[in-house]
Amino acid sequence: MACVCGLLTSSKEPVPLKSISVAVAIRSFVADVTVTLCYKNEEQSPVESVFVFPVDENSAVYGFQAEVNGKTIVAEMQEKQQAQTNYEDAVAQGQEAFLLERDSSSGDVFSCSVGHLPPGQEAKLSMSYVQELPLEADGAVRFVLPAVLNPRYVPAGAAEASSVTSRVPRAARGELPYTLSVSANIHSPYGIEKVQSNCTLGPLEYLGPDRTAAQVSLAEGQQFERDVELLMYYKQVNTPSVCVEAAQPGAQPGSLMGETTVMVSFYPSIPDSKEQASTGEFIFVLDRSGSMSCPVSGKLRSPMRIDSAKETLLLLLKSLPLGCFFNVYGFGSTFDSFFPDSVEYTQQSMEEAVQRVKALQADLGGTEILAPLKSIFSKACKPDHPRQLYVFTDGDVGNTGEVIAEVRSHSPTHRCFSFGIGEGASTALIKGIARVTGGSAEFITGSDRMQPKALQSLKRSLQPAAQNISLNWTLPPGLEPVLLSPAPSVIFGGQRSIVYAQLTGKQQPSGGTGSVCLQFTLRGEAFENTLPFTLQPNSDSRLTVHRLAAKARLQTLDAAGRRASDEEKAKVVAVSIQSGVVSSLTAYVAIHKELGRPLQGPMVRRDVPLTGSFGAMPRLASCPVGPPRFAGCPMASPPMMSMVVMDCAEMNSPMSPAPNYHVQANSPQSARNMRCVSRAKAARKSTGAPAPQAPEEAPLLQLVSLQKADGSWALDGALASVLGVKEQEAATSLPGQGVDAAVWATVLAVVWLHSTSGDQKDEWELLEGKAVAWLRARAGLTLRPAHSPPQKMWNRTSVTEFILLGIPHTEGLEMVLFFVFVTFYALTLLGNGLILTIIAGSPRLRTPMYFFLGILSIFDLLFPSVTSLKLLVSLSGRGRAISYGGCACQVFFYHFLGCVECFLYTVMAYDRYAAICHPLRYSVIMNPGVCAGLAAGTWLGGGLQAALLTCLTFRLPYCGPNSVDYFFCDIPAVLPLACADASLAQAIGFTNVGLMPFACFLLVLVSYARIAHSILRMRSAEGRRRAFSTCSAHLTSILLFYGPVALIYLQPAPSPGFSAGVQILNNLVTPTLNPVIYSLRNKEVGTALKRLLSQTM
Repeated sequence: MACVCGLLTSSKEPVPLKSISVAVAIRSFVADVTVTLCYKNEEQSPVESVFVFPVDENSAVYGFQAEVNGKTIVAEMQEKQQAQTNYEDAVAQGQEAFLLERDSSSGDVFSCSVGHLPPGQEAKLSMSYVQELPLEADGAVRFVLPAVLNPRYVPAGAAEASSVTSRVPRAARGELPYTLSVSANIHSPYGIEKVQSNCTLGPLEYLGPDRTAAQVSLAEGQQFERDVELLMYYKQVNTPSVCVEAAQPGAQPGSLMGETTVMVSFYPSIPDSKEQASTGEFIFVLDRSGSMSCPVSGKLRSPMRIDSAKETLLLLLKSLPLGCFFNVYGFGSTFDSFFPDSVEYTQQSMEEAVQRVKALQADLGGTEILAPLKSIFSKACKPDHPRQLYVFTDGDVGNTGEVIAEVRSHSPTHRCFSFGIGEGASTALIKGIARVTGGSAEFITGSDRMQPKALQSLKRSLQPAAQNISLNWTLPPGLEPVLLSPAPSVIFGGQRSIVYAQLTGKQQPSGGTGSVCLQFTLRGEAFENTLPFTLQPNSDSRLTVHRLAAKARLQTLDAAGRRASDEEKAKVVAVSIQSGVVSSLTAYVAIHKELGRPLQGPMVRRDVPLTGSFGAMPRLASCPVGPPRFAGCPMASPPMMSMVVMDCAEMNSPMSPAPNYHVQANSPQSARNMRCVSRAKAARKSTGAPAPQAPEEAPLLQLVSLQKADGSWALDGALASVLGVKEQEAATSLPGQGVDAAVWATVLAVVWLHSTSGDQKDEWELLEGKAVAWLRARAGLTLRPAHSPPQKMWNRTSVTEFILLGIPHTEGLEMVLFFVFVTFYALTLLGNGLILTIIAGSPRLRTPMYFFLGILSIFDLLFPSVTSLKLLVSLSGRGRAISYGGCACQVFFYHFLGCVECFLYTVMAYDRYAAICHPLRYSVIMNPGVCAGLAAGTWLGGGLQAALLTCLTFRLPYCGPNSVDYFFCDIPAVLPLACADASLAQAIGFTNVGLMPFACFLLVLVSYARIAHSILRMRSAEGRRRAFSTCSAHLTSILLFYGPVALIYLQPAPSPGFSAGVQILNNLVTPTLNPVIYSLRNKEVGTALKRLLSQTM
């Protein structure tokens, strides 16, 4: 039977959805998004098309309309059951109808139904929503357009018989039947520095010289097969603000939309505390369902979710303070825990937990998170040890509402920090359980690392808690604030805290002002954050602030879910209809009532496919899917498809643990699926495929594993192996007889962390804090960060290649730059090759001047090749890596060729001095022996200079990181990566590279001063003209050569972008222009060129 991958429906008919276009308007930290779905029925019968798609849980969906035959039909917000009834009645009567509703079990899943679309007709459906944008640790504002919607696991016995996501057909990546276009307009009053994306973008276009507005679009030809992520970098981000928005015209005063609404964004400044809490109960809840055996992303060599979670859990366990309590839970179809109850954090309990973490696998079947949470909450909290929950999951559950309700009911006793792993994780679940407990939520997608985000959350939970949090408003008499969102209950330093409120009462005249003050106490000290604002409201036709405030209000009112009373449900419906924001109890419905007659004939349902998850669909191509394969295995069912694909992935990836999805046993289809998976595993055994092997543990993780619970290390063979020395060598390196071996081992470990893993400091900062505290208590030391590790301990290089990051600030311009640089490089080869040919083929040009000009042309051919070839490879997308030896060669030849050219210009200036100042003795002064000696001297001098600089640079050890923030291996870009003191190399290199061109330039100036003096003494005007003409080409080349050098060394403040531009001018443009200069400004070269062309023609 043929394998149906979801490109066609179950009846193999085409899907009506043809395209998705997205327009995003981003203003600072808020995005207003309009999604347009274009449908066309290419069948002979009317169709009903159902498109299920994810939306961020915090999004406020506020608009829905349809365009049919040029007529716009604006949908009406109704109570959900009423909207569904009206839709079904319209469809039953043969009318076109449109329905937009939120999934009842999860706030981040919507479905759009198009009913009775006539044959051959098109319909465009537009949906609008607004959302707050989170701020990443590196200062980026992050917008995500979700694409991946994984099937939500529905536990046995759950209220929902099935999840809407389980009925969605899945298409292989690259085979979605609809296209995607995305355009974004970005505004920030503080200026936009750059925009990055996980997808290919067109060029970033600024809309003004102040760079406060820009627009960018997704490159053409991309499919909606993964989340589209935009990262906006503003010049300033942590700025508190207050936005006052005017009421909706015509809205009833006193209603949510009929009053002025305020959005207050706080960025509390909390000083970092050197002290960390030594108390607390830390419970780590890890998803061990089968989906955790999928990669975090679809990128090559992306780690498995379970492996990334295990590494993170190990770092968390090692970072806990002595004296706290902890436990680890794993869940799937069932759950287990390391200990019956939370245990005290000691060396013994930590070692046991670490060993069990290393043995964890994604082998517990489905995703039933509710049972372990109930088990945790059923156990009493430890006195004086605040409970902190850390939940790691890919978030694919169908009972999200029940889980959030359970967590909320115990919110007074704990905080929850949640982590969504991989694309498709439920934002409703991840954000929901964090929101109701005052914790924080993080998502790990693409190239994100889970470890720093989890450790940052642990660091926050170990900081003293802010207390007595309150909001105080100062407003004119007659004006009162009414909170629409809960006041902040927990404050984290550097995190944004948003509050929505209505200003009710007597409206103030223009020019009035008010203020709001966030007050709290921390370690007994009072803090205040006061934000003044003007009461003059801004008019916004989209009512962005009102919609977001309505969403916050609905989240509060809708907290009880199904257990809500009729009165509470009525409030939800009322707020939803007033604001137009969809809730769990409302939906949008539109009916096209102007058809001439009802449509006749049976209607066919068409479910629009979504892309598969990273764990399944990208590996489909690698599955051995030849006939007859597994006889009797039905392949058309989407659930069956996902199971077979996962098992194929297991057969082809030795790094992947065996997936183990939960399947309800009472289904005959499920039983056949299980038999097929068993046959797939048996087939793997029969082929003799090797058993999966665990990935090799990284050196950092090896060192972390060796740290004791108190923060110290032991001086043993295991530690010596990580440090890269023999155990005996480590033991004999003790600085004195009275030094404790454990103290010395801990010092060496901390030095190793700084010298080799500086780019991962966020992951080991807490570990270092424990180690330093232990050292101070044990040895009375004040340990400073080490920048110079003991050279005899590990004077070695572990980096085997470097990554060239390219030209700064040119993201999205790669192909344009590629064609520009290819053109210049081709012209360089052509022009200098032509000069060499002319000089070699013309007897009249065999003079000292043209001898040196020929050598200059040879080096002008070679000099740009050192950097340009690798740059072109990088711009073409074929890889940015350069080997360690290749990087060293690039440094040597760049400085060798550059120095030789510098010396050549000096020699050529001396040649002109001899020709003009001593014309009668010129042939004697510049005889062939002298010319050959001067040429050899330039080569020797350049070689010595380059060898010195290269040895100074690469005698240092390079242990990581290996990212060179430039487009080639230049000394200033490479030296900061050394894991030893590079100050001597920097000083000598800077002095040497600066002194040599300066000395040569002085000699050139002396030569030309003498030349100018001689020319001015000539009596013949023609003689002066010919002398100046002879020197002008050489002078022009000298200015082009030394100009960029002077610009680099004389710039007031180093600028990577400016330096790169000047380097490109020096490396590529000058060698291209030299042939032009010498051919245009030199009559003899021009004559020889004409003669050569006439001979060839």
